[in-house]
Amino acid sequence: MRRAVEGLVRGLRRRADPLWGIHIEAAVAERGIRRVVCFHTDHFEPFEDTREAGTSLALVEAFIDAHRDAPHARRASVFLLPPCHVSRTAPTDAARVLEAPDDGLVFSWSQETLDQFDAVTQALDASNHDTQLHIHHETWTQRDARLRPLDEVGDWLAARSTPHRDARRFEAYLRHVVGWIGEARGRPFSDWGFVHGKWALNGSDRSVCQIDSEMEILLRHGCRGDFTFPAGRPHCDPAVPRPFACRPVSCAKGYDSPLAQPRPLGGDRRTLGPDRMFIWSSGVAHENASVDIYAPWIARRAARPTWTVARWFRDGAVIDGTLFVKTHAHSMAAPYWHNRAPQFPLASPLVTAVFEALARRCDAHQLDLEYWSVRQVMDWMTEVDDRRDEPR
Repeated sequence: MRRAVEGLVRGLRRRADPLWGIHIEAAVAERGIRRVVCFHTDHFEPFEDTREAGTSLALVEAFIDAHRDAPHARRASVFLLPPCHVSRTAPTDAARVLEAPDDGLVFSWSQETLDQFDAVTQALDASNHDTQLHIHHETWTQRDARLRPLDEVGDWLAARSTPHRDARRFEAYLRHVVGWIGEARGRPFSDWGFVHGKWALNGSDRSVCQIDSEMEILLRHGCRGDFTFPAGRPHCDPAVPRPFACRPVSCAKGYDSPLAQPRPLGGDRRTLGPDRMFIWSSGVAHENASVDIYAPWIARRAARPTWTVARWFRDGAVIDGTLFVKTHAHSMAAPYWHNRAPQFPLASPLVTAVFEALARRCDAHQLDLEYWSVRQVMDWMTEVDDRRDEPR
């Protein structure tokens, strides 16, 4: 009797839950969903100082092999974080050195690091995985004093750096790594997507970024769009809850400024253009987009696949009948590989079960389900925008 009552209570709670399975049908009808497109943005950081020589390439090759046969993972886009060593003076054995004009910090790379990066870039380029760009600059630009490195770099940043110097340093580094990726691939690296380290695009979190001209700098060097959001720091998220484009305004969180003229994609007017920054945004919260299951709260959500899928249907961006589902993870993070064979989140049974639940829902509602790369998403967005009649 007790079990029967408990079962009845669970059933009533499920029926009362606006996210329960039957309401996916309502979301499909009300939002005009005819197709679902999933794409994954991996914050890809294989060059950690704690790893031994050779481990970076081995991890990347393991990542490629692990995702080769999984439909939801084989086209995952990797936002590659290039390695760098920052100091006040270049090491004597440095094979490559970079210094911004009138600056007091130096980027340097050993020959071993250069060779590792070239090998990793070429392995990714030969795979199904789309390579984009990820940059963490919080250790070599101004940030909250409590978070600065306790070394000569941190001391110099505190005493001598300014937002203007930070911006010039960031641009010099960006120009260098864009060219470096092109060299490694044997063709120019252009029209790339970007993910900001610590989520703080355009100075949206002053504790880790005070560069208010980031969007302008990114556009100047070939960036096609930003895919940072939804952020692990929710105050960084844009006010516009769907993909949009805006003018690069030089102020903190400039993409929310009225001067940026943010316009969502999919409206009556053309939105994209060489002078506008495309920014991915949607109503999906960070915890429902992340598949970083090393975090217990993310693992608990992934263990409820129907609930997660319902969130996607309810909150995901819908453009011209296509529901877009963006996920992200840090597949090179130490919890996935430390002291054991790599267990990458996107290929894990827990996350795979979520995508299997999504596939069942799509079958039940006769929806096409496709898995795209970031480049495919950007190409499609451009095509849709070009079909709009009104000028920008």
